[in-house]
Amino acid sequence: MEYSNELLLTQDSLKQLLMDNKSRLQDLADELSVAVGTLKNYLYGQTLLENMPYHLHRKLTTYAQGGDILKPTKRVILSEMEFYSLAKLTGRDVTNRKRLAVSEFNKAMLTYYDRMTSDRREALEPVYFFLDLEYQDAFVNFTRLPDLELDTNSGKMLCEQYKTYTGLTDDEMDSIIQSKKEWDTDYRVCEPKLVSKVLKLKLPRMGNPIFVSVIAAKGLNMYFYFANVKYKDGHISENIIEMLHENAFTIQAQNEYSFDPTIGWVKDGFIPLTEEYVEHLQDIPFAFCDWNAFDRFESKYGRSEMRYGKEIFIRNLFTLFLDEDDLWGGISNAIIQELLTKHGNVVVPELKIQDEELANIIKNYPTLKMFRDGVYDQTVAAFMATIMVAVEGVNGMLSVMNNFPEVIVATEFSEI
Repeated sequence: MEYSNELLLTQDSLKQLLMDNKSRLQDLADELSVAVGTLKNYLYGQTLLENMPYHLHRKLTTYAQGGDILKPTKRVILSEMEFYSLAKLTGRDVTNRKRLAVSEFNKAMLTYYDRMTSDRREALEPVYFFLDLEYQDAFVNFTRLPDLELDTNSGKMLCEQYKTYTGLTDDEMDSIIQSKKEWDTDYRVCEPKLVSKVLKLKLPRMGNPIFVSVIAAKGLNMYFYFANVKYKDGHISENIIEMLHENAFTIQAQNEYSFDPTIGWVKDGFIPLTEEYVEHLQDIPFAFCDWNAFDRFESKYGRSEMRYGKEIFIRNLFTLFLDEDDLWGGISNAIIQELLTKHGNVVVPELKIQDEELANIIKNYPTLKMFRDGVYDQTVAAFMATIMVAVEGVNGMLSVMNNFPEVIVATEFSEI
């Protein structure tokens, strides 16, 4: 006969758990399928904790560990196979992993803005998001440089140091300086490759505050499944990766559900999960997202690090339509990012970019230098067509959102 040890909360931990949930004891009782009066009796000492039956002790322990892994109470970290098998079971399209990551973060970001300004947080239904951090550079593509004070000699020297240490070209540095002139706020960079260069210096970034605010929000009934929670040369710093790992819930922390590579997710060791088990984990359609949530949030909180939510949201959408692994898609995406950084008003019903401007951008790509003049003109036209398709797709996605304006005439994102 074999025996196994089982870890259960101590009586002190049980008491603390009940105290921590004192204000939402009814919700806890509903989640555990137990009478709220029973929990109150233990909380206020009417019933001794040492007399608590095993089944309730086990339920409270599981809740403290993170709850039911299909109804988690904190962040969940899964392996790639576990993650994508569960995501697929919920009805998400997992054929393009980057697209899924970008889409999930965008929906999570806008849900965060919306719920932070809600007057009825107690009525918010739980929502769940799947984030693969392998693609973090595709959805947290933003950083900020300190004020260079370019009108002073020290500022000019610092500017040269940035170029030296980051490997920025004169054109790249000029685009950063131009952003300061046009926005009159600070130096911001969103073009992915440029951001990666800047981040190698461990300079201040905007990606972290926005990312952390979204995933660490309390009391909003927002929960996340993660895969590939590891540091890479991307846009989420090492201390944030450590925070994600700390006290995270994993499949090994519970006994009810497991994963079999040949079968997929199973319950009690042998019952294959069906869509019915994970119906509550379905994603949020973009049509349910409210564009006005950005403005409500900024008006209510005035948090400067979040003011670029709209810009990040729109930039992220372009990665859904332009495949960076494809030559045409990769260069088109780079062009779009550079134009967004320069103008900040590319997402309009009719994109108006001069052929000269487009040609000046793409002529710097070594891959295209082989083209002769006549063929080069055709290449520029082809890229313009690719970009227009992407813009049409982004505008189409934006148009289904609640309260998105039919016509955008702004010259910068802060006015949208």
